[in-house]
Amino acid sequence: MRAIFDPVIQRNALFGHPENVLLAMLTDERSHVRKLASRRILAARQQRKAKAKAKVRQFSVPNLNFAATDYIDLISWRDTDRYEPPLTKLASDETILKLVNKPTAE
Repeated sequence: MRAIFDPVIQRNALFGHPENVLLAMLTDERSHVRKLASRRILAARQQRKAKAKAKVRQFSVPNLNFAATDYIDLISWRDTDRYEPPLTKLASDETILKLVNKPTAE
């Protein structure tokens, strides 16, 4: 079954794109996951500001880690280019940090 389903899931894995995973991480109930997302987003901002010429991002399907036990490990963060999700581009650094520090519903 896995030999049939895994390639189909991999081919349609747009949900696993780093920008989509970062958005999910920003709203996670676990504060350490939100902090990790904010650090990655702010690092992507700094990296893009440091480069004089903006590189056009390619939206491609990432390779999924089918052995992952948590969605934050679904992709290899070391093998991906750093880009900020388009939905957070208009938010200030302070707004991103407020999302990290929001109380969670328990």
